[in-house]
Amino acid sequence: MSPQLVAVIVVAVVVVGADMGVRAWASRHVQELFARGDFAGIVTFTHGLAGRVAFDPFTQRYLRLNAYLLADNTDEALAAIDDLLALGLKPAQREAVVRKALRLYVEKGRKVRARQLAETEAGTRMGDWCREVYEVCFEGSSEYREQMEQQLAGASGDEASELAFYLYLQCKNAGDAQGARKYRAMVEKAAA
Repeated sequence: MSPQLVAVIVVAVVVVGADMGVRAWASRHVQELFARGDFAGIVTFTHGLAGRVAFDPFTQRYLRLNAYLLADNTDEALAAIDDLLALGLKPAQREAVVRKALRLYVEKGRKVRARQLAETEAGTRMGDWCREVYEVCFEGSSEYREQMEQQLAGASGDEASELAFYLYLQCKNAGDAQGARKYRAMVEKAAA
């Protein structure tokens, strides 16, 4: 092998190794910041050089969105959602952002934004979900109860908690106090 080829291989191995090391360190650092509740630190880190080197643009923005949500910084979270939705996202990434956006809009009573999101996502699986949630939360619908109960049977974690919340609202909308209590208990148990 020529010395130049060996030098190129060595440099490539060093660069790849350093990149993997920086990414692993950055991931651990962000996890520690989240664990400490240092949400401002996450925002600062992802705007800094190390965060920009370690994380792709989607991950940087998504980490900031989560930090804003956990810090209950609605204005920054709304701006982060707008920023993320303007990116060319992969379907799974877009679904994750749309779910967080819709949850925030519901929690904060942002009816117009929820309706706009449903319209923007129309014709997609998430568009149907947004429309259903919008109708349940802002128009008092209870028409999706059976469908969401079926989805709940196969759901777990955050998805199950979210479905239970929307089922609680539908029961409440329909005047079913017993059903509302059942689903409210599920939501409270998941939150505990």
